[in-house]
Amino acid sequence: MIERFGLKEESLILIPALCNRLNKTPYPEPSEEVRVLIIELLELCLETDKFQFLTLLAQVATAVGRSFADTNPEMKQKASNFASKLALAHPTKIGVFFKTAVDGLTANLAHQHSKVRKVSLRGL
Repeated sequence: MIERFGLKEESLILIPALCNRLNKTPYPEPSEEVRVLIIELLELCLETDKFQFLTLLAQVATAVGRSFADTNPEMKQKASNFASKLALAHPTKIGVFFKTAVDGLTANLAHQHSKVRKVSLRGL
């Protein structure tokens, strides 16, 4: 639906709801696969209309930052890619909100999987 019709005021409901599933640990969303899909959906929302994130940057950046603590390597990769895209979409606005994300990316540089280390470097 988002690809076809986009988001308008629905984003003020959808994006915070998605972030709330990632903002707390232990995660309210117990399924790793669903958490990965949440990041993919946030990425699609960003690609559709980057301006819908302006009022929600703090909440989204916190969710992304906490996603780096996920034990699932695929989640770490998706979150790193999304963090990069979010930073590129809002280069002058996101910096003050990304401390948690930078901390998480830095911690992932010691991860056992080389793909996670690689995508963390790209994210940084």
